[in-house]
Amino acid sequence: MNKELFGGGKPCRITAWKSEGRKPAEPHPIVARMPLWNIRLGIVLEPEGFAGMIVVPRAEDEMRALDQGRAPRSRYELVETVFHESRQARHIRTRYGTPRIAGEKNEMLAARRIARELTTQVLDADRPVTATVLRDAIQTPTAHLAEIFDRTRRPLKRAAADQVTAISRGTDSQGHTNAPATIARSLTISRRAITRTGREILSIEPRIAARATVCEQLIYMAQATLRNLVQFFDEQLLADQNTLLRRLSRKETRKAIAANLGYFAIDFDEVDFRPFRNAYRHIADDLREAQRLIHACDTSLTLWRLLVRIRNATKLKELQIELERVIYVLPRHTDSHLRAPNEHVIENCFGRIMKELTEVDESGFKRQVAKTAALKIGVGLMALSEGGAAHFPEVRKCLKRASVAL
Repeated sequence: MNKELFGGGKPCRITAWKSEGRKPAEPHPIVARMPLWNIRLGIVLEPEGFAGMIVVPRAEDEMRALDQGRAPRSRYELVETVFHESRQARHIRTRYGTPRIAGEKNEMLAARRIARELTTQVLDADRPVTATVLRDAIQTPTAHLAEIFDRTRRPLKRAAADQVTAISRGTDSQGHTNAPATIARSLTISRRAITRTGREILSIEPRIAARATVCEQLIYMAQATLRNLVQFFDEQLLADQNTLLRRLSRKETRKAIAANLGYFAIDFDEVDFRPFRNAYRHIADDLREAQRLIHACDTSLTLWRLLVRIRNATKLKELQIELERVIYVLPRHTDSHLRAPNEHVIENCFGRIMKELTEVDESGFKRQVAKTAALKIGVGLMALSEGGAAHFPEVRKCLKRASVAL
């Protein structure tokens, strides 16, 4: 690499795993520029079939390393686009408790509170404390604890689950009633929960938050590159064809416009991550062709059509970004703790995006994608009208298909 790209990083040869549907992930040797802003995240450079994909550490591997008390040395995984990684980071943060209304962090805090309640129940139990009395006193809190620690594979949580099982019997291993032992076990559960929160969850959260920030910066960069060109086109080139011809008839203006097109082409070439990479490179090629025509004083219909094609290509990427913003706020599951957006706002947004997609002139493109994307959004709109907010997860899937089409 002979120039500094956005986010920096140097070419690194690593092995990354890629999942294909339900098939087991397979390793692939790749070259990626990384780290980006000193965060363990990169953009694939080679091979060409994976170029532009995002490479990130597997969060599960990092958690496993923390379980075992060692520094994270995780495997890397390939993520299709920067939008996929942005959504994935949000999902992981929600899972571990950001926002704090849900996730493991909240669960561990609840476990500590319930463990304290359990201790109080034992201390307040009727005397003498028989096995029956003890079981009755702790039945409700142990049921809540069992629900929190159920089906876990994490060593710390598994150890806490074993303590819950032992407490729920009401007797020790010899069959004797032992209230002090029950209190000791409840304290152990509390300690396990706070260790899980501090050592593991709070350790993983900053890493995932940093990954999310990198994704936001990459998306912002791609969007800013797009906006700068759109503004230049709408104000300077595409007001109408006659105005453009008058401007190009002046030598200094012609030179300035050609120079700007060259600078924009460089900007678009620097966006090397999906889903922008391929489209931006086509736009860069068209910008250079338009620059060549202007330098050659060729102001024929060919130039006008080329400029219109570039503007239509930018319009598709603008709409894809809007679509992805909507996908980001829609819940993945019907029982999601995330606040669902207003369905009427979402419906109106869909309608506008669909309308603008159908108005894009794709006659100069090799592939017709706008109408395909509009049809997929239409399927999502039907699901929304039939089931309202309860169908948000299905609507989300339709929008993701529409975005892939673009």
